Amino acid sequence: MNRITRSIVLALVIVASNAACSSHRSPAAESISCCTLSFTVPSNNQSTSYFPVGTFLPDEVREKGLVNWYSRSLQEMAEPSFQTIAGADVESYRFLWLRSFHPGISVRVWKCSSGHCLTAKQLDGVDRYVDGKFVPSAKLAINNLRSLNAAEWDGVLAMLDRSHFWSTPTVDGKPMANDGAEWLLEGAKESQYHVVARQSPTNGDYYDACVFLLKLSSLKVDASKGELY
Repeated sequence: MNRITRSIVLALVIVASNAACSSHRSPAAESISCCTLSFTVPSNNQSTSYFPVGTFLPDEVREKGLVNWYSRSLQEMAEPSFQTIAGADVESYRFLWLRSFHPGISVRVWKCSSGHCLTAKQLDGVDRYVDGKFVPSAKLAINNLRSLNAAEWDGVLAMLDRSHFWSTPTVDGKPMANDGAEWLLEGAKESQYHVVARQSPTNGDYYDACVFLLKLSSLKVDASKGELY
């Protein structure tokens, strides 16, 4: 683990520990009006409502299977489709973190006309496969909203730039393990849309960028207990 990764993970644990008692509170009042800007949430969790057909090809596992988990989780979190955000005058990034043994998390940041905002959401459990069938059951448990200062927003952009997000292939062609976590990072800017999906990265610039967003969310994640994977 390199120096940057160690420092980010340490900061994540510290922030998570401080926020543990307050993570279930209602969204805080916002001084920036555009933080309450509404984006379209699909009326169903069909995979094409969130990801255009062929987004994850040639990865058949994601394109025909896991994409349903992504979409179902986003719809349950009342998260908008980035297909609508890409058409608006808004720059936004979203980290969707779906783990095999811990509740799913979404962290979305965006730049609007008068500032920068963050929403962090967490489900109350994990969707399961029963007798070979996907059984959705997790519900939205945490829904926090706050403004970001300029330094935090610039930090996000710096991490994304370092990871070469916009030019990183959506999939990496590596075999998928049965358990682990999906690390899905979406971006929308100036009518552009891009998504990168990786399974349980442990280091590197992409990992650092995703963990940085987790740190900003202040959601309770304890790396020392094996929750960061």
